[in-house]
Amino acid sequence: SSTGLLAFYDLDGKAFILYNPENLQSIRHANQTGEPGCWLADGSAYIAPEIYYVKLDESVQVGSSHLLSYPVQGGRATDLSQADDLEDTDAACSPDGQWLAFTRKYLDPNRWSPGRQVWLMSSDGGEARMLTDEPTYNHYNLAWSPDGRWLAYEAYLDENLEVLILPVADGGNPIRLTNDPAADHSPAWSPLGRQVAFISTRSGESEVWLADLDLAQDQRFRNISRNPSGPDLHPA
Repeated sequence: SSTGLLAFYDLDGKAFILYNPENLQSIRHANQTGEPGCWLADGSAYIAPEIYYVKLDESVQVGSSHLLSYPVQGGRATDLSQADDLEDTDAACSPDGQWLAFTRKYLDPNRWSPGRQVWLMSSDGGEARMLTDEPTYNHYNLAWSPDGRWLAYEAYLDENLEVLILPVADGGNPIRLTNDPAADHSPAWSPLGRQVAFISTRSGESEVWLADLDLAQDQRFRNISRNPSGPDLHPA
């Protein structure tokens, strides 16, 4: 966290541990999933998914996940999802701490879809806003740009795993960053926000590639696992 705390998951104890390495004190928050989350910018809470069981009718019960905010001072976690008929996961906290990007899927028959969409809400909960509307596509691994204006993420497009970037503020359409038969995934922004690093199998192995947003399409991509040096490189 920005305040020096560490978050890790105790697999045996089924809990997140928020640990202060300076005074060796820790806070435990029970959690069944162990899926990674994100720190708020001010370090006041850690946000991560937790399992919920939702009864759709008298005979059908399904497992779901809500986003919970775990306070560093201890006490009860806050349910940010606040509804039973949905599934939220893949939390990404904005650099300024005001917003929470995540992926959502509805569970009720009228709104169910095979794909999980990108949503946005304030970091303390409240009404959420859908950023993508592609019902057949799943969206994963959200990553904020340093200035908080863009989200990078991965999605299967035409049965291919690709990296896209999405303008957050103006509600624009996603921009396809990669378009390759290989699998491209796990995006991360450089500190200056002009490059996006990602994992790709386009060389035949899983390696780190870099997309320079200031270069033309045919010059944009570089394998930095095999050639890490280069001008104006700001690794993610």
